[in-house]
Amino acid sequence: MSKVPKDPKGRRLYKARYDRNYREINPASSRPLGLQRYQLSSAELEAAERIGQTDGGYALYEVVKVKEVTKEVQVDAQGRRLFKVYGGPNRGKLGVKRSALTYSQKYGNPRERYVRIGSDSEGNGVYVEPKKPAPKRKKAKAPAKPRLPKTIEQTIEAIKKDPELNEGITMLSERAPEMNDETRLTLSGIALHEPSRRFLEDNLDRIWADDKLPQRVDELVIGAGYHAAVYCAVRVAKGYPKPTVIDAGRVGGAFGVSKDPSFYLNSRNRPGGLGIPGRDEALNILPGAPVQPCDLSGDEYQRNTDMAFAIRTSLAMNARVVTGWRVTLTSGNTVYLEDSERKETRTLQAKRIVWASGLGEASMPDGVAKHEKVLTFNEFMARLDQPFPFRGMERVAVVGSGDSGKTVIEALIGQGPNTAGSIASLDYVENIDWYGMNESSLYRGGWENCNRSRYKGIGRALPRDSVVNGDNRGARIRPYSERAGQINGGFDGAYINGRRYDHVVWATGFEKKPGTSPYSAEEYGAVADGERLLGRLIRGTQEQPREIIVGPAAEIPVDAYERAAFPADVPENTVAMFRYADRTATLAARLDTPRS
Repeated sequence: MSKVPKDPKGRRLYKARYDRNYREINPASSRPLGLQRYQLSSAELEAAERIGQTDGGYALYEVVKVKEVTKEVQVDAQGRRLFKVYGGPNRGKLGVKRSALTYSQKYGNPRERYVRIGSDSEGNGVYVEPKKPAPKRKKAKAPAKPRLPKTIEQTIEAIKKDPELNEGITMLSERAPEMNDETRLTLSGIALHEPSRRFLEDNLDRIWADDKLPQRVDELVIGAGYHAAVYCAVRVAKGYPKPTVIDAGRVGGAFGVSKDPSFYLNSRNRPGGLGIPGRDEALNILPGAPVQPCDLSGDEYQRNTDMAFAIRTSLAMNARVVTGWRVTLTSGNTVYLEDSERKETRTLQAKRIVWASGLGEASMPDGVAKHEKVLTFNEFMARLDQPFPFRGMERVAVVGSGDSGKTVIEALIGQGPNTAGSIASLDYVENIDWYGMNESSLYRGGWENCNRSRYKGIGRALPRDSVVNGDNRGARIRPYSERAGQINGGFDGAYINGRRYDHVVWATGFEKKPGTSPYSAEEYGAVADGERLLGRLIRGTQEQPREIIVGPAAEIPVDAYERAAFPADVPENTVAMFRYADRTATLAARLDTPRS
C-alpha cells in the first residue's frame, strides 16, 4: 500500500482537485499537494500561498518558510521610542520622555498637554497623550425608500384616481394591515386588475423607450432581466445611487418575451423566503423587490407575466432604465452601443460595468439564414400577443426537448396560459413533429415516468404506446429521437431532414452573442465570498471590480455542497434562479462605491 504523503512536520498532505480559479485539474497525476487551513499555525497561514481546493471544497495551502522576527524596540506612531514606567500604579505602562515632546505638547492648551504617568528605571519622567472625550455618536438614519421617477408616479396616481382602473387596489385595501406596505399593496392591486396592469405596463415601455442615453454613469447594468433587478434592488437598499440599466429589447428578460401570458413557470407558487428544490420552499423569489410574484396571483404554476411584472416594477423603482440600445463592445470604461432601428451608434463612460444578461439570446441553427417560417423561442412566444397566433400553422416542427421546447408544445396543444387569441375551428395545429426527444419519452407512459408533474399533461398528446420514430398512431404529436440535422427555409414553408412544415420553432435554449455577454465566462477569474463563488471578474480587483458578470452568464460550476443539497444532474437546476439569486444579492451588497 502506498503511504500517505506528509510534510517535514509529519502533517498529512492533500491533493488539490481544483486550482485557485476553481477550475478542475486533470489528470489526477498533475494535482499539487497542500495542507488544509486547520493544520497551519497563524504565522504559517499568514505566509502561506493558496494553491486550490480538495474534492470536498476545502482550501489547500503551500507553506512558505516563516522568517524569525527579532523583537524590536517599541515606538509610537510618530517614531518616538517608548519607555516603561518603573513603579507606582501605572507600573509597566508605556510612554515617551519629556525631551521627546514639542513645546505645545509641554506648555500648550491644557487639553492637549501630555500627562506624566510616572518615571522609568532611571528616574526620567514618562508622559502619554491626554485622553480626549469620545465624539458624540450620531444616530444612523434609516435609508430612505427609493422613489419612483415622476412620470411613473404620475401613471400610478392616474390608476388610483380612475374608478375603472383602481378596482384591484380598492379590493386589497381592506387587507392593508396584512400587506404591511403601501407600495406592495398598490402594485399587487394593479396586477390583480388586468386593465390597470396593462395601462401601467404600456406606460413603462413608453417611458423607458423615451429616456435619453446618458454619457457618464457610475454603474451600468447590461440586461434588464431577473438578475439586473436583484442587483439594482440590493444596491439601492444599501444606500447606493440607482444603477443605469440598458437593454435592446423589452424589460423583463426571458419572462418579458410577451405582454400577455405565454408560458407557465417551472416552480410552484409559494410564499416565503428563497429556498431550494425538494423542500416545499419558495423558488420564485426576487430579493429586494417591492412586490413578489406570490403577491400577484394564486395560480399553482404562475405565468411568465407575473415574474415579468415583479422584475419590471423593481427596476422602475431601483434603476434608471433605457431601452432600444444594444451593447456591441466594452473597452476599459468605454461602452459602445448601437440602435439598429435608428441606425445610430453611441458611447458612454461607466465606472463599473455589470453583465446581467442571463443565458444570452434564443438560439438559432448554425448556417441558417433568417427566415419568416423559422422562429426562435422568443419570436414564437411574442407571436402569442397577436390575434390568431396559429394562423397558417397546420403542420409544425419543434426542435428541442428542454423547458423551452416543452412550453412551446404546451402552447401549440392548448395547455398554455393564453388561448384567448386562438380558435380551434379556424386555426387548429393538426400535426406536431417534435425532434430531439429522449428514447424513454417517445410515448405516453414513458413521458409521465420521466418528467416532472408540471409537464405531465403533454403526455396526453403523445402516442399511447411505445412507437418507432415517425409513427404517431393517431396522436397529435409525432415524437422523433433523431436530431434536426438539416434545416432549410423554403418558398412557402421550412424543411427539416427533408420533411416540409408550415413553421419550424427552434427551441434548443439560449446562446451567447455579441452584446449579450462576454463569450466565455470561464476564462475570467472569480469574485468570491470566502470559498463561495459569486460571479466572474473581467477587470479590477476583488475589493474594487470594474467589470463583472452575474447570474447564469457567469457559468459558475456546481460545487460539492450544491450537489448534496439539490439534484444537480438536472440541467435546468444549474442555471436556475434559486441557485444564482443569493449570489447576485450578496455580491451587490458587498461592493463599495465604484471609483474613477
